[in-house]
Amino acid sequence: MAIDPVGALLSAIAAPFGARFLVAWTVELRLRGILYGANLEPRRQRSDYPPPNDPIRAVLVFLLVSAIGWPIATILAMLLPAVVVAAVFLASVIVWVGYALLRIRADDRRTLELLSARLASQVTLPHAD
Repeated sequence: MAIDPVGALLSAIAAPFGARFLVAWTVELRLRGILYGANLEPRRQRSDYPPPNDPIRAVLVFLLVSAIGWPIATILAMLLPAVVVAAVFLASVIVWVGYALLRIRADDRRTLELLSARLASQVTLPHAD
């Protein structure tokens, strides 16, 4: 497996922020009703989701970390053996992809409970006399 050491280390550094961007982007997709069904009443709100919930901010942070991480990755690539670089890359990517998937699942469960409570509070039941 041939991996460019600088690219692998840069990916390992930026992977947490890429995962945060992925989570924030899924929040945006939910709010717009894309891929997650229409955002009808009771509507989902950005405040229903804990941070990261703003994809623009998340992508800017990702790009900033990538820019700052490039010289760090270049220096570390010269100092570390290729096996260590590959291990760091794989470990980082596996952990952060797992985080993103678990976080998306937790967001689904959290918003289902919030939307159910909102809907229940809006429904008025007729009184039996």
